[in-house]
Amino acid sequence: MIGFCSKLLRALQRLRQETYGDLRLLASIRNRFAHSHTALTFDDAKIQGYLSTLRKHEEKFSDWCDLKQLTTKQIFLVRAIVTLFELYGDLVLMPASLKSGLGPRGAFAAGYDQFPAQLRESQKSCMYAVDLICKHQTD
Repeated sequence: MIGFCSKLLRALQRLRQETYGDLRLLASIRNRFAHSHTALTFDDAKIQGYLSTLRKHEEKFSDWCDLKQLTTKQIFLVRAIVTLFELYGDLVLMPASLKSGLGPRGAFAAGYDQFPAQLRESQKSCMYAVDLICKHQTD
């Protein structure tokens, strides 16, 4: 289902290529865990390959998160959380941004104060979740 929906959103220009690619990788990771006949961990070679291809969103938080201390699972969680926030951002801002001739992410340049209230709340939640992950770097 994720594949069909993301393809449809991409075809309708409601999703950037980068977000689409990351969603496909998250779906591949999910499917690898779900369809394995043995218990898998994030050390699985295929999962490691998918994870290494996901955009490295955690680097955005390097000034307040010790990236060297993050486990593979924590890196996955940060990348997944930020990808889902970007999905929401694309769905909220991309149509108006394209309609205004600003390009797919041009509306993001307006700044946080100009975002719709729901997007601001979503961004706060995203940052809160990343902060929790960084504070529990030994888990």
